[in-house]
Amino acid sequence: MNNLQLTALFLLANQNISQHDGSWLQFDGENTLRVLELQDTKIKKLPDEVGSLIHLTFLGLKSTDINELPEGLGRLEALQTLDIRWCGDLTGLSAEILNLVRLRHLKMFKNKCISGMKLPAGIGRLTDLLTLTGIHAGGGTAAEVGNLTGLRRLGVMDVDEENVIELFASIMKMQGLLSLCLEAKHTFPQGQLILLESFSPPPFLQKLHLKGILEKPPAWFGSLERLTNLRLGFSHLSENPSLVLQVLPNLKNLTLWQAYDAKQIGKEFCSTGGFSKLEVLIIASRVLEELTELEEGALPSLKSAIPHHTEAVAFAASAG
Repeated sequence: MNNLQLTALFLLANQNISQHDGSWLQFDGENTLRVLELQDTKIKKLPDEVGSLIHLTFLGLKSTDINELPEGLGRLEALQTLDIRWCGDLTGLSAEILNLVRLRHLKMFKNKCISGMKLPAGIGRLTDLLTLTGIHAGGGTAAEVGNLTGLRRLGVMDVDEENVIELFASIMKMQGLLSLCLEAKHTFPQGQLILLESFSPPPFLQKLHLKGILEKPPAWFGSLERLTNLRLGFSHLSENPSLVLQVLPNLKNLTLWQAYDAKQIGKEFCSTGGFSKLEVLIIASRVLEELTELEEGALPSLKSAIPHHTEAVAFAASAG
């Protein structure tokens, strides 16, 4: 790589480059690298020399074996995207992340750990952020993300009664939010996701993913007029959620993954004209025993039905 004016470097093969001393990240002369993608390389350590890549705007470490990030990462003041989803045993970020003042997309998700990524105090200063996913809701983070009013995509884990009020107050400040994912603390085996009835969803929300036991579908589901994608996971509802969801005018994709504990689904699931734009429906359940005929005129945009079996009984239908 010496003497090459590289602007992007992609290592796509499943290679173990952790045995090297980091010299592969050293460049002679002016460093022009702006994109470094190491996804799936199984690297175990990122050398501190990465801090010399001062023009870097994208760093992809998804599905590597990295357990900690180097201090030099804080010198990458031009960085706009950091992808550390499924990244080793990484459980938290140090205060070095606060130096990345131009960061717009911080993509995180758990790997072997169950909890979300713990963020340092001061994360609310990164006001250019558009994407923030896989975060731990505790430690004051639920309140501080309320400063990130420009967020378009937010994913929060470990939601519980200690942080839910502050979290929902923060989300209501994000008027431009398009995608929201909330996961209860201790989802496995039976974590309860608390949804406040007083919550007023961001008006432009298009995607919503909820994971955890729900007592009942909240009334504000009916106000999600721009929602196109909804996934309920491990909700174990006894009440038919379609009574609220079938009136959503723009819903195109609905996944009920162990979300509705009915032994039989038939005409009561959806009335004539219900789910007018729904194109994809997935129902997976260990309880479901029978799928019977639906009401005539229900699901008018659904083109085909395809049975799909996993550990749970599942039903999927999709537009052609």
